[in-house]
Amino acid sequence: MNLFSKQTFSIVIMTTMGLAFIGVTLPATMGIPNAMVRGEYTSILLLAFPVAGAFLIYRAWQQVLSHSRYGAMPLTLTPDKLAPGDNAKGTILIKPHADKPEFNVSLYCLKTRQRSGRRSQYHQSTLAMIPVSASLSRGAHGDRLDFNLTLPADAQKSGPVGLDRIHWELRVQARGVDRRYNIKVV
Repeated sequence: MNLFSKQTFSIVIMTTMGLAFIGVTLPATMGIPNAMVRGEYTSILLLAFPVAGAFLIYRAWQQVLSHSRYGAMPLTLTPDKLAPGDNAKGTILIKPHADKPEFNVSLYCLKTRQRSGRRSQYHQSTLAMIPVSASLSRGAHGDRLDFNLTLPADAQKSGPVGLDRIHWELRVQARGVDRRYNIKVV
């Protein structure tokens, strides 16, 4: 089973939000010089929205550059659903490139709590972080990042637990890349 990272979705969301922040507040920022003359100095706060929008577009551009450098980085995990105590072998295909970056691979167990109502809250905490040893090898059609991971025997299963939600995430990080993959633990 091939899994792709959440990168494409986040590029679209960040670009859309960045353009919305800039587009919605740009007409209002045109009136800042007139407001400053009238002594309304709080109108400078309107500049925070286009700056935040520009930052979001910048981060999306960084992800586009990462995608063009490393490719889609599909993950193949055998078996595709893990149970507590299972061993799994994984491979991530990487677009070939001249340098050989040092990849950091880790498996995270995350607990997410989301409450809605008058005061919506979202909180995420890390329950476990398992470092995974990985090796990068050159191939004819690109580079391969091979790794073996072992879930602890007392690992929590993915899914709802009371008001919380438990999920597992494989993170692959290197200079210029931060990819995350959801892993199903049954």
